[in-house]
Amino acid sequence: GLIDRIFMTMLCIVAIWSCVTALVMYTKRRRPGTAGLPRPPAQVHLGKGLFVIAVLVGIVYPLWGTTAIVILSLDRFVIRRVPRLRAAFGQR
Repeated sequence: GLIDRIFMTMLCIVAIWSCVTALVMYTKRRRPGTAGLPRPPAQVHLGKGLFVIAVLVGIVYPLWGTTAIVILSLDRFVIRRVPRLRAAFGQR
């Protein structure tokens, strides 16, 4: 009905607004010469708890686990070894 159409139109407007503001924030906050990623923290200590949670989520959602392994492998074996990619992704 009419109420549903108005509600769905409002949701579409909110989704479009979210995309537009994300693009504006990205262009304003992007560091020149990089892919726009923030600087990595000096020390990263994630702990064993996060690892256990990631393993459990990977077991419950195998596609997520496979994707996480592929992304971590890509970061570890490709991006960190190619100087131009390392600089583009803001790694030291």
